Amino acid sequence: MIASCVYDAKWMELPDQFTLPAIVVALIWLLVRWIGYGESSQAITQLISAGLFGGFFYLLWLGSGGAWLGDGDIRLAILMGLLLNSSQLVIAIFASYALGALVGIVLIMLKIKSRKDAIAFGPFLIVGLYIGFIWGEWLINLYFKLLG
Repeated sequence: MIASCVYDAKWMELPDQFTLPAIVVALIWLLVRWIGYGESSQAITQLISAGLFGGFFYLLWLGSGGAWLGDGDIRLAILMGLLLNSSQLVIAIFASYALGALVGIVLIMLKIKSRKDAIAFGPFLIVGLYIGFIWGEWLINLYFKLLG
């Protein structure tokens, strides 16, 4: 993921050589959890999440003709769905968009980028993935606790 983050930040591209092997490993791990540990419902949920999140990104890509995000982001979204449970994925998506917006605003304010310049979204997805994986459950529980 670190290599993907750096590569996308530098060249605005997420190569299949990074994302496809990670997707295969994630699928194998889900299969092991399903068959070896009897976690079928969690594995099915993560497969559905991968399809929904990847499908959402595919529709964004298709609708914009690739202007809003690249096809590598679709594969990264699928990977995120395979790796994270539902709570973690919600936090990861929120963190990705929030960080991307925050960095974009700062870059525009500093006149490093303009509103028309593209910014790689993969690094924000990857940081969001880590935030969701590490703190996702805690943040969701905190959110519901604060709601009362």
